[in-house]
Amino acid sequence: MSDWGTWFQGEIIGEYVLANSNLFSYLVGLSTKPVKTLEMHLFYYHFNIHQPESLADNVTAHSFADEVDLILDWQVFDSFSLSAVLAVAIPGEAARQFTGGGQTWFHSMLYASWEL
Repeated sequence: MSDWGTWFQGEIIGEYVLANSNLFSYLVGLSTKPVKTLEMHLFYYHFNIHQPESLADNVTAHSFADEVDLILDWQVFDSFSLSAVLAVAIPGEAARQFTGGGQTWFHSMLYASWEL
């Protein structure tokens, strides 16, 4: 049903913050399909910056963030599916240097797909 974790590495860091550039990403993923119409995915990412100084002059650290994504894909009908995403990213030293803060980032999304 889905290809989560293949286009963007992480729902927060890879998609919105670093856009899959200047990073090394490490992924551990678990997926299960308990019933025919439901898939569940749990992804853990660790992000390191390849060239910290390219983000800003004050960035010297390589560890950018750790992220956990929980994704549920439900095939409601043959032509209609829903996906729910919950994501949490905990900033590392490079993210704190880059943003000037150290707060945890949260993201949620409900995605609907209709095929004709």
